[in-house]
Amino acid sequence: MSSNLPPNFKPITLEDRIIFNSYFTKHQPEISEYTFTNLYMWRKHYQFRWTVYNDQLILISPKEPNKLTVFPLMGDDLMTSLEYLIDLSKKSNLELELIRFPESNLKTFKKTGISHEIIEERGNWDYVYDRNDLVNLPGKKYANLRKKLNRFKRQFQWSYESLNEFSIESILNMQDEWCGIRACYDDESLNEENLGIHEIFTNWKDLKFEGGVIKVDGKIVAYTLGEMLNKETIVVHVEKANPEFNGAYQAVAQQFYYKLDESIKFINREQDLGSPNLRKAKEQYHPIRFVKKYSVKIKF
Repeated sequence: MSSNLPPNFKPITLEDRIIFNSYFTKHQPEISEYTFTNLYMWRKHYQFRWTVYNDQLILISPKEPNKLTVFPLMGDDLMTSLEYLIDLSKKSNLELELIRFPESNLKTFKKTGISHEIIEERGNWDYVYDRNDLVNLPGKKYANLRKKLNRFKRQFQWSYESLNEFSIESILNMQDEWCGIRACYDDESLNEENLGIHEIFTNWKDLKFEGGVIKVDGKIVAYTLGEMLNKETIVVHVEKANPEFNGAYQAVAQQFYYKLDESIKFINREQDLGSPNLRKAKEQYHPIRFVKKYSVKIKF
């Protein structure tokens, strides 16, 4: 389908970071998808193409041959962008669907008067947590996580380090070990995530995301990485730990959140993708709210 797109739609490159971040800074997104590191990491999977139309940032995924799939629009003139996309879809004989559309924008969309159908994307709802809760793990509801964390701290000679250029090679070695344990290369989604992780760490100096590692006896056994989503929220894109070190996940998460600037109040730990195991893992940290997302099918 990408061959039918107008030439103003182009792939995402590292050089586009400044433009994307200018829109993200101005419009302060809620959804975890909208950081440049995340888009760059998954750009090949979604075959992202983007353009600016009438000062609106338009991001599309042309993977499906008969559909124009559009991620949330960024700008102040939703109606103009929608009219442009409807016209483009009609000319190309394509269905038009907006995905990952945050609940907070639905009222604005409904005011356009455009005929549409709204569908809940529960598997893509983001889990948002109070930063202090994840640092302190207070009260009875966090008892099991505290026990696991404290056991790790007692059992191992561990240390925490913030992400730096000297740790990247070791992180990627640990990532490859993790992939070997989890058989990444036989799982399309995990394999594509692995390729994306290698790409973003290789380009860390340009992407400028944050992160940290847990070492046991000098060897990295867990790592995490995140990026500012809006003024009060950081989004965690990746968190991995060697399963042989029980409690390493909790340790790297707690230490990373503890070291963050005090202005950061919330942690967005992304979605569960409809996986029961992932949903259970995210629920055990007790989110204070969800960033609810929907798909909007346009009827014309």
